[in-house]
Amino acid sequence: MSLGIVLDVAIGLAFTYLLLAIMVSGLLEVAAGFLSLRGKGLRDGLKSLLTGLTRSGGQDDSLFRAVFDHALVSKISKDGLPAYVPARNFSLALFDALQDGSHGTAFSRIEQGVAALPEGPAKQALVTFIADAGGNLDVLRTRVETWFDDGMDRLTGVYKRFSLYFMMAASLVVAVALNVDSVNLARTLWTQPNVRAALVSAAQEYESAQRAAPQAAPGQGAAAYSASKAALTQLARVSALEWGADNIRVNVLHPNAVFDTGIWTEDVLKKRAESYGLTV
Repeated sequence: MSLGIVLDVAIGLAFTYLLLAIMVSGLLEVAAGFLSLRGKGLRDGLKSLLTGLTRSGGQDDSLFRAVFDHALVSKISKDGLPAYVPARNFSLALFDALQDGSHGTAFSRIEQGVAALPEGPAKQALVTFIADAGGNLDVLRTRVETWFDDGMDRLTGVYKRFSLYFMMAASLVVAVALNVDSVNLARTLWTQPNVRAALVSAAQEYESAQRAAPQAAPGQGAAAYSASKAALTQLARVSALEWGADNIRVNVLHPNAVFDTGIWTEDVLKKRAESYGLTV
């Protein structure tokens, strides 16, 4: 038994599973974008954070509506469902919603606004922050932004659990749809040197591309977006190797940018344009 062949089979199997994982990750990104899962999750998280109780025991979401509908929150996204809101934006929108327009310092106006809120977790938390701030608006802002970040961390945990369940289900569907059989795949790689060499070559090219062009990544938050495009390219190459003997040509086409995903900020657009010698 040749150790080189065993290693090549292992590389081929690992690369195949990598492509499948990237495909499933891409499916998650498509589903999340199409259904606005991140935006809806953030909206629901803010509602849970800011909703109070009416005298009859019902829910009073007036503070949530005032904050979420603020130009610094929902309006930073074209569809009104931002996937991410900076903590600074949240604190500014909240303070603006709380100030009652009376005379006095900004801190005192915010304090009066909090006092007028319906009972509930939001009022209790804000009253505690005000007492701790001791009249210092910067300290109050820091407490509020930390409170917001903690809420978003809990929301991230919920989304990660959803992603795990989704990817497990999607992996099963993809494996069944593509008839992925590890034993048969390993046997094919072992007995067919051409297929084994093609997969190993594709894996080497993928690894070399990752090393050679780290600057090509669009930026943070674009993992699934970038991975799905790379997977499509490698899948086309392997398909071309497999079907070339039957005179079947394989072409692949994918966009350079999808502008409704929320990852193409002005800074990212500028950097990507510079990499092509362009300006925006």
